[in-house]
Amino acid sequence: MSDDSQTKETVEIEQEELAKQTNRTFTQSDVDKLMAKESIKIKDQYKDYDTMKGELDAMQKDKKERDLAEMTELDKAKLKTEELEGQLSQLTIKNVEYGKSVKRQRVLNDAKYNILPRVYKENVILSEDEAEIIKSADEILTEFKADTGDVVKETFGIKEPKAKNNTVVITSPEDYSKHLKSTLMERLKSR
Repeated sequence: MSDDSQTKETVEIEQEELAKQTNRTFTQSDVDKLMAKESIKIKDQYKDYDTMKGELDAMQKDKKERDLAEMTELDKAKLKTEELEGQLSQLTIKNVEYGKSVKRQRVLNDAKYNILPRVYKENVILSEDEAEIIKSADEILTEFKADTGDVVKETFGIKEPKAKNNTVVITSPEDYSKHLKSTLMERLKSR
């Protein structure tokens, strides 16, 4: 039970007892006064908490130092070995995660994923298996194309819309510029 709920119960009990004795109702100021008194009692109860906590920390530190002084060299070496093994396991985990990140980046460096914004690239899974990463990247690419629709096709020149029943495949920005110029020239000539 928390201190706050104990305080409320105590105040309620005091109010009930006082109400029984005097047969009167309490105003908000009466309740506030009772709450203030109870708050002061609780503060007094815990006023030495910080100093006691500091003393406890100092005693624990002293005990650890005494225990280390009493340990044999073998015990100290075992303790140090355990600490180093913990650090090694943490570094191993970080190394594995870094390896997964590098594999994902290698896959995303493929030209077909260049149109993906960073937000989409971050959703590609991290995995040891490159096939899983490629599958995830393809799914994200499909999702991106579906989200953006024709805007991407026209902007990045993936596929030019049909002009005069001919499909024009554009593979670079230069091809797109040439096609755009030729289309504009044809339109101007037809006027």
